[in-house]
Amino acid sequence: MQANTCFDSWSALKLRQLQSWMCKKVYKEGDNVWEAKQKAEISILVAHGRFVYDNSDQIHPFERGAFIGEFPKLIDFADEEPETILTTTLRCIEPGYCFVLPKEGLQPFL
Repeated sequence: MQANTCFDSWSALKLRQLQSWMCKKVYKEGDNVWEAKQKAEISILVAHGRFVYDNSDQIHPFERGAFIGEFPKLIDFADEEPETILTTTLRCIEPGYCFVLPKEGLQPFL
């Protein structure tokens, strides 16, 4: 989490609460983290490795500290039903691991 400046202003308590929702997951080269047309279930915080959106012109892969997710698909807005089907596929291109945050764990921190 120290590699992502988004968390710089968070208290130690808030960071521990977020970490309590996360679990470590290892990815091998070629693994899909998520796939288009699936239901949005997770976001990830990259700890090690490199990740890219499949079939995109992405110049720089996501690396350590990147917090990635199709966030509009993961957030429950009070006045509307969210569209929850993913439009992207996120693929591992260099082995590593991430901390996975389920949709239910994201909502309390918004």
